[in-house]
Amino acid sequence: MAKHKGHITIHDIAKALNVSASTVSRALKDDKRISEATRKRVIKYAQENGYRPNVVASNLRKQRTETIGVIVPRIDRHFLSTIISSIEQYAHQHGFSVLITQSRESIIAESKAVLTMFNQRVDGLLVSTSLETENELNFDLFIKNNIPLVFFDRVPDNDQLNRVVTNDQESSFKVTRRLLSNGHKKIFFVNGPSNILVFRNRLKGFQQALFEMGSVWDETLYRECDLTRISGRRIAEEILSSNNLPNAIYCSNDTTALSFLQVAQEKGLSVPKDFSLHGFSDEPFSAVLTPKLSSVRQPGEEMGKVAVERLIELIEDDKSIAETVIIPSVIKSRESDIKKTKSRLS
Repeated sequence: MAKHKGHITIHDIAKALNVSASTVSRALKDDKRISEATRKRVIKYAQENGYRPNVVASNLRKQRTETIGVIVPRIDRHFLSTIISSIEQYAHQHGFSVLITQSRESIIAESKAVLTMFNQRVDGLLVSTSLETENELNFDLFIKNNIPLVFFDRVPDNDQLNRVVTNDQESSFKVTRRLLSNGHKKIFFVNGPSNILVFRNRLKGFQQALFEMGSVWDETLYRECDLTRISGRRIAEEILSSNNLPNAIYCSNDTTALSFLQVAQEKGLSVPKDFSLHGFSDEPFSAVLTPKLSSVRQPGEEMGKVAVERLIELIEDDKSIAETVIIPSVIKSRESDIKKTKSRLS
């Protein structure tokens, strides 16, 4: 019985062309030891009859699956979706497929994703941790089995791991210093959970700027939350209902800043007339709001490229030394952040 197209093997081709299986194998690999005429004859027959190489068997021989895993908190944030797109692009260029899953900010879901990736025998794993993740213990399955692992954006506080991050502390310092230099002495800062290194670094930058500019740290002007629109709105309702508004509000993501802008408009307050507003991550909507939102643009595409190329280096050479790569962000100043004037509320 004839085989269906796509199901023929090297041995089928060898029998049909009256050559050895090793000759067919070498011809398909463009081995120069095989004559040009034979190579063309083998390739032509293989193409016409739908031959497909047995990638699974080949990878088993190499003890590789040519697949990498990616675990992210969410895929609906522009910054993370940009990173994922970049990871896929550069992984495919290096011959790797990509498996993607999201933790949805849950350490339990993240643990299940790690186990799934392990069982799928991925050659390496790229991770941005959930809001509930405090260290690298969730990834011991990969660490103890010496499977290449690279963290990006949200990373554990451990420089013995491979990490790709942005300069969060420096960026937060520059944002705060600029707000202070523009006369905003009373700055309210909404940050993510302090168990996450990226948010601790943004807080450090904020406090560093206060210290260097001669301002005093005031805990009443600081809140932590999960940086969703719901939690942002709850804090915005509280702060904007006060008779003593801050001069500026600095949010650790644009989603929270958007909540402040919406609540302000509902209460008849004007940004930046009544208070300046600054975000972080530079979501696409930031540049089309009224007023346009000042923010910090993070290098998502470059972060994805660096992270996947670092992971592939580790897959190819497991003796590579752990390193942390820091990629600079860019502050985008827009209409929501202006210099304080006497006519504005103090």
